[in-house]
Amino acid sequence: MASRVATTRFIIGALGFCLILFAGLNTSADDRDWGNLTNGDVYFFYCSHQDLGWEGSYHYCKNMRNQHMIEPVVGWAKNNSDYKYCIEYTRAAMDFQEYTQTTEGKETLWQDFVNLVKSGQIEVGGTYNCGYESLFSGEGLVRQTYLGRKWLRGLGCDTEVAWNVDPPIRSLQTAQIYKKAGIKYMMDSRYKKGFFKWKSPNVHDGSDDCSIIVYAQGHYGYPWGGFIRNAEGDPYPSDSKYYGVLYPYSYYWDFPDPNHPDPNSIDYVLDYAQLYWTRNDPGQWPNDADNTRPWAWQAWDNYYKDFNFSGSGSELTGILPFYYSTDMGMPRSYIASPDPDKPYHSTLLADWADKKTANDPSLHLVTGKEALDAVVAAAQDQGVSFREWQGELPNTWAYIHGPGHYQLITKMRSAQRLLPAAEMFTAFNNILEGSLSSYPESTFTEAWGKAIFPDHGMGGKGTWYSDYYPDVEGDNDVVDVAMWVRVKDAEKTADEHLADANTAIANRIRFTQTADEPVPIVVFNTLSWKRSDPVICTVTPGSSARGIIDADGHGIARQVLDTSGDKKGIVFLAENVPSLGYKTYYIVHRDVSTSDTETGVTHTDTGYENDYYEIDLTSAGIQSIKDKDTGQTLLESKEYEIPYPNPKTLTPQDPKTLTPFELFTLHSAYDDNYLYYDAGTFPEVPPAWVDDTFVQGKGEASWAYNTDESGPVRDVYSFTRELNDTENWWATVTQKLIFYRKLKRIDCEITLTNWGKGVSNEDIKMREWRMALPLAFSDNKARVTYEVPMGTVLVGRDEVQDSLGSFYYYDAYDYAHSLTPTPPLRTRGL
Repeated sequence: MASRVATTRFIIGALGFCLILFAGLNTSADDRDWGNLTNGDVYFFYCSHQDLGWEGSYHYCKNMRNQHMIEPVVGWAKNNSDYKYCIEYTRAAMDFQEYTQTTEGKETLWQDFVNLVKSGQIEVGGTYNCGYESLFSGEGLVRQTYLGRKWLRGLGCDTEVAWNVDPPIRSLQTAQIYKKAGIKYMMDSRYKKGFFKWKSPNVHDGSDDCSIIVYAQGHYGYPWGGFIRNAEGDPYPSDSKYYGVLYPYSYYWDFPDPNHPDPNSIDYVLDYAQLYWTRNDPGQWPNDADNTRPWAWQAWDNYYKDFNFSGSGSELTGILPFYYSTDMGMPRSYIASPDPDKPYHSTLLADWADKKTANDPSLHLVTGKEALDAVVAAAQDQGVSFREWQGELPNTWAYIHGPGHYQLITKMRSAQRLLPAAEMFTAFNNILEGSLSSYPESTFTEAWGKAIFPDHGMGGKGTWYSDYYPDVEGDNDVVDVAMWVRVKDAEKTADEHLADANTAIANRIRFTQTADEPVPIVVFNTLSWKRSDPVICTVTPGSSARGIIDADGHGIARQVLDTSGDKKGIVFLAENVPSLGYKTYYIVHRDVSTSDTETGVTHTDTGYENDYYEIDLTSAGIQSIKDKDTGQTLLESKEYEIPYPNPKTLTPQDPKTLTPFELFTLHSAYDDNYLYYDAGTFPEVPPAWVDDTFVQGKGEASWAYNTDESGPVRDVYSFTRELNDTENWWATVTQKLIFYRKLKRIDCEITLTNWGKGVSNEDIKMREWRMALPLAFSDNKARVTYEVPMGTVLVGRDEVQDSLGSFYYYDAYDYAHSLTPTPPLRTRGL
C-alpha cells in the first residue's frame, strides 16, 4: 500500500547539523529508509510512567493504576502469552496487592499477577519508587532495593532492571548500590539518546567496576505524547493533540478512547516508526515543530553510526529498543491481545508482521530486560563497546524539589537519619537482653517504606495547603500530604524506638560517679567514627547543681542557654565519643574546675578571635574570616559583576558586593519564565536573575556580641533587622554566628519571620533567599563539595564528564541557539 510520508534530508557539513523537512508525499512503502536498521529488529517494551501522584492525589492515581492499568493487563496477559508490560516500581505492585485483597471479587487477581511476573510477561522495576537518588540518605537509597528487588524475591519473583526515567538526576554511587543489589540495567531519560556503561567511582585496577548499563531515550514520553504526526490524510494529525507513533493501537491520554484501529492504521504506524528512527525529535523542547533546532536531540539512526561516541565509526546495526511510555498512559489490548468484542479484531504485532516489507524491521513485544539483553548481545556479537561514564549527574530540578518543599524534605531526611540509629541501638539492646526475638523487624520495614515514600512527583494536582500539611491524608489532597503523613510517622517510629533503646541501655550502665547523687547524662554516638560535638540538652538539675564532670571526674565547661521554670537548656562539648557507643557525664552539686576557655578569645564590636579564627567586622557586615592554623583567609567581602543589563530598564547594572554569611534576596526567574523552574526540561540548574528587586542585608547587618548567649562554651554574634522591598514585601531577619571556644567550627543560624505576611503570593512569587559565602582563595584553589548517598561530590571533578551533564546532543549547551527570550549569563556567586 502507498506510504503517506516521505522525508528529505539536507546535510550542511560546514555548519555541522542537519535539517529534516517533512512533506505529505505519497511514496511506496519500499522507500522507507531504515538505514542500518533495515530488516533488523525493534524490541518494543510497553510501560506507563507513573509518579505516585501527579495527575491527581495519591488516592486517585493509585486507583487509576490498580483498576485501569494493572488489572486489565493481568487479564490480557493471562489470556495471551504475547502480551507483555512493564511496571516501573514495586510500590505500584504493593498497592495492587492491597487492592486485590481488600476489594470483593478481586482476590484471585493477585496470584495471577505474581504468576505473570514469574513467567516474565509482566516486569516490575527493582526499586521501591522513582525518587531523587541524591535526595536520599545513603541507607535510604539502599532501602530502595530492599523494598524493591528483595521484596519481589520474597514473592518468588525477580527483576534486574531499575526505572527512573523522569527526574534528571543520577547519584554518584547509584550504579554500585544497584549492581550489588543484583540490578544490571537502568531505564533513564531526559539525556541524549544512547546506551552507557555507568561505572562506580570506587573502581580500582583489577576489581569489579560495579557498572550497570543505562538506556536513555531523550525524553521518555516523546514517542507517545510528543511525536508529530503530519502525514497527508492521517485521521489523527498533531494539531491540538499529540497522538503518538502507535496510535490508535495505543491510547492517547484520553481515557476511554472512542477511536479504534482499522486496516489502514498500520501503514501510518510503520511510516511514523521509520520517521522516529531518523528524526531529531521535532516538537520536543528546545526543538520546535518546524525542526529549527535539530542540534538539540540526536536522531537514533545517527547515534547507531557511532554507538560509543568514539568518533571512529563504532556502528551497531540491526537493532533498536523502542520504549513506549508517557505520564499515566493507559495500556490497550490492541497492542497484542485480540478481543472479539472490540470493533477491530487484530493487533499491532499481527498487523506489523503482516504489512512489513523486506526492508522493515520485525517488531517484538518484550520487557525492558529482554530489550537490553538483546542490545548487550548484539554489541558483543558485533564487537562494539558501550560508552563509559562515571560520576554524579546533578539534579537540575533543585528548585521545585529542594526549597520548594523544604518542610517535607527536612522531615524525610530526619526520618532516614534516625532509622538506622534506631535499628542499630535496638539491636544492641536486644543483644544485651540476650535475645533478638523482640527485635521489631516488621515495624522498621514499614517505617522505611514511609521514610523513602516521597518520589519525584511532589506538587501535582489535588488540594493544596499553602502554610502547613494536615496530619491526616484526604482522598483529594495533593500527593505531598500523603508523603508528609508517612515521613512524619516514620520519624516518630524511629525517634521512639531510639529513645526506648537508649534508655534501656543507659539503665544498664554502672555509673562510676556516685558521690552526692549526681545526675548522669549519657551521650550516644550513632555514627561509625569517633565524634566531638556540642551537646544541647534540657535538664532538671535541681537548685544546687552547679557543674558537669566526665566519667573520670574531670570538670567540663558548660553554659546555660535558657531557663524555663525548673528546666534549663545547657550546652557542653562532648569529646571523642566512641563510634556506635557512648560517654557518660554528670551534673554535680558542687563547683568544679574546668580547663580555661577564655585564653585567646577576644570579642569586640569590630572583630572576634579565638584559637581557630580571626573575624573582621564592620558596619557593612563581616569583611573576612581567617583560618589561624593555615594563615589562609577563607571568606572575604567580594565584588561581583552583573554581566547583563537591568531587564526592565535595559541599562547596565552596578556590581554587587557580598560579604561572608550575608543574606540577600533576588528574583529566581528571568522574565518570570516558569518553564525553567517547574519539573521541566532544561540543561542546568537555572540561574537566578538580578534586577531592581535585588535586596541585600549587609547595610542592615549590625552584628553585635550577644552577652546573653555567650559564655565558656561558645560566643554568639547576632542581629535582628527588617529587610524589605518597600513596594510589595518584607521580612524580619534574625541571624546568629556561633563560634566554639574549643572546637574548630562556626555555625550560622538564620530565621525568617513574617515573610510574605500581608502581601499576595503574586508579589513574592519567584523570589528566593540566599546566603553568601564569597571564597577568598586565589589561583583557583577553592573547592566546593556536597554530600550524596554513600559519598561526597567534589564540584568540577566528580560530575559525569560527558554531554550527559546536560541532556542535549551537543557537549556544551549554548543559550544563543535562537532561544527567546535569551537567558542571562551565569555568574559565580549570583
